[in-house]
Amino acid sequence: MNMRRGDEPSARTIQLLMSYAIRYPEIATVRYDPGRRALRLSFLVKGPLTDEEFSAAAGRIRETLEVYHMMNQRVAELVDVRQSAFGELNTVAVERDVLSLTPEELYTVVAVMRTLFQQRLLTEPMEFFGEEELMAQDELIEEVMASLSSQRRQPNLIAIRENGRLMIFHK
Repeated sequence: MNMRRGDEPSARTIQLLMSYAIRYPEIATVRYDPGRRALRLSFLVKGPLTDEEFSAAAGRIRETLEVYHMMNQRVAELVDVRQSAFGELNTVAVERDVLSLTPEELYTVVAVMRTLFQQRLLTEPMEFFGEEELMAQDELIEEVMASLSSQRRQPNLIAIRENGRLMIFHK
């Protein structure tokens, strides 16, 4: 990730977070933690989410990623799934190290969330993007993710979706 003076994020880093938002409207927030070299992808789920239901969902996510890593001969340093409840709204966060995370795995995480929570998964209504635009976003995500793992100092960033807008904060 390219850095400017004062440890400000580069336009390229911001473009990565915007690419996540364009490509995956199911992702409510994306947070990059440079200390842990990890991305946390948060999804919003409507309605009550019991401990048993969350445990089953977290197990399915971990199992799917374990199979994905085994099939692709990758070793993940960090796979964490957490839940936070806010009344009738729940956040399910999947945290992954950027060193072993691939764009295909990101798609797999989103697909599993869609399957697990179906109509309960909140998604931001998005304009239609053609297949070429989505492929371009995938390529950009892959390129910038590769640069995240090779850079030394990077800012702590969070991108939050709200009412059709994407807000990016440097923490």
